[in-house]
Amino acid sequence: LGQPQPATLLFDHPTPDALVDHLLQLVGAPVDAAATPPALDDADVAALADLTEAEAEALLLAELGQAEAAS
Repeated sequence: LGQPQPATLLFDHPTPDALVDHLLQLVGAPVDAAATPPALDDADVAALADLTEAEAEALLLAELGQAEAAS
């Protein structure tokens, strides 16, 4: 962030969502609830549970590659 943060940061923003919103405000990024990914339904969760470790790793690496390419 390029600036010191208070020692009470996690007490002031005790949930991950609150902390993310605070940090986004610090860097001047818009805090947009629409940017929250959609919830997974039961079929999505079942499909993820059936993945092997190698398949999960391949999907994650592909997603990270897409994110880096978009940046």
